[in-house]
Amino acid sequence: MRSVVFIIIAFLLATNNVFIDFRVGSLSIDRLLEFVFFGLFLNTFIKEFFENPFFKKFTLFVIILAVIQLISNSFLVGFHSIEGKTLPEDLFKSLSFIVYAFLFYLVVKENLWYLKFIVWIHLLICLFALLQHPLSPISSEIHEIKLQLYSNVDQADARSIKLKNQETHISHGVSDKFRLSGPFVSTTTFSYFLIVTFFFNLYLYFRTHKRFYIYTTAFVILCSILTQTRSLVVAIALILIGIFALVSTDRKLNNLKVVVTAILLAASLVFMNKFDTLFEGNSTRLTNLTDSDSATGRPLLWLSGIEAVVKHPFGITDDQYTAVKEQLSKRFGKQSLAYLNSHNGLINIGLNYTIFGYVIIILFSIFIVKYTRLLSKNFKYLFYLFFLGYVIHICLHNNFIFISDYEILMVLMLIPITYTKEQEALDLINPTTKHE
Repeated sequence: MRSVVFIIIAFLLATNNVFIDFRVGSLSIDRLLEFVFFGLFLNTFIKEFFENPFFKKFTLFVIILAVIQLISNSFLVGFHSIEGKTLPEDLFKSLSFIVYAFLFYLVVKENLWYLKFIVWIHLLICLFALLQHPLSPISSEIHEIKLQLYSNVDQADARSIKLKNQETHISHGVSDKFRLSGPFVSTTTFSYFLIVTFFFNLYLYFRTHKRFYIYTTAFVILCSILTQTRSLVVAIALILIGIFALVSTDRKLNNLKVVVTAILLAASLVFMNKFDTLFEGNSTRLTNLTDSDSATGRPLLWLSGIEAVVKHPFGITDDQYTAVKEQLSKRFGKQSLAYLNSHNGLINIGLNYTIFGYVIIILFSIFIVKYTRLLSKNFKYLFYLFFLGYVIHICLHNNFIFISDYEILMVLMLIPITYTKEQEALDLINPTTKHE
């Protein structure tokens, strides 16, 4: 019975944001079920909190951020008339970060098989996304299945507009501009999903040494390229270069890999225009390095977020943020600035958790690095490289850890799981060895 429950939990974690439109009141059904399972294993959570230093500190960091946000929102409710429902909604979201992280830790600590199960579900999601591409012979049928996931979305909703745009691209066979999004409305949501599953497949390769995970990693990379999300592709490329350079014991082989990779990257930049001929001569978003598609440059979007934090360091309302963006829009003559957010997850920490949020995130980063240093060389560098790639990716998008990104929490929970497994292996070799 326990294994069946763990499979259901793993499925819920793997399909985060897929069934987001299926709700009970204001709660998505998957998040509601996660809280139910959390209640079933509450005693285990309490035990882990008091006995596991990593999980205890992680939980305390989330609680501190939640308290900062609660105080800030209470001030905004009292003096700026924002809706009071913001208080319980944000508090619930903070609790859901703890619940999601704990459930992953619970099942994967039990058996690595559950991580493999999550990866299999992820691969099916990737296959779903690939079959939705206009070049797929069943793209229309796959898109119809996707529409069923959002059948309750209002026609005037922004999500409905995105779905219609995707349908137009599919029906007209516009492959050069089509961006994979899988079962998610947004390609950006899919990109956050992909960078995590990319890491999972790499992790399982180094954990199991099975060549199968090289092939699945390549499949995830293909899907990543077809999202035409430049930050994702750059992040993955840098992670791979880092792996070639650092995650091996043969230095000569590493140097050769780095040289070959550098040459291939340089060649790809020189001949990138040749890639466009695959798309009937049109420039794809991936090879178009301007920001014309977003109607304004990223630096101006970042500036709007920074200025909003500086002007309102202890909390900001939607109206105040809009006013800042409108002022910048007039100053630089970019009308779209008034409607777009900062597109930088780091900046958005200040908008969600005040300037004190930056202090907590810095301390949290130090905490993560400290524990990652305890891992063996290969896994230590693997996690470091992922964090580097993740930061590159989020610096061009609005989402970030403790804002709305749940998948990253699974990666963090792999740190204590990996450390425990490595110490158990050492104990088998030398039972008298003492560990921190």
